[in-house]
Amino acid sequence: MSQIYRLKSRIDELIASKRLDKFKTYGEIGLKAGFMISIINENSPDDPARANSLRAAVKDVIGEAI
Repeated sequence: MSQIYRLKSRIDELIASKRLDKFKTYGEIGLKAGFMISIINENSPDDPARANSLRAAVKDVIGEAI
């Protein structure tokens, strides 16, 4: 399992715990990160730059660090 997929799994947990709309939140995070996170799967290759942009986007949108 790739690191970026584990980040997506953590995002799903945060969305569920905060009872946020998954599709709206995915969209907002994707816009800030610069790529669609809904297409990330367990075979997605690790990319440190994408992982960092995903972390920053989650911090901006959800307000929590992952």
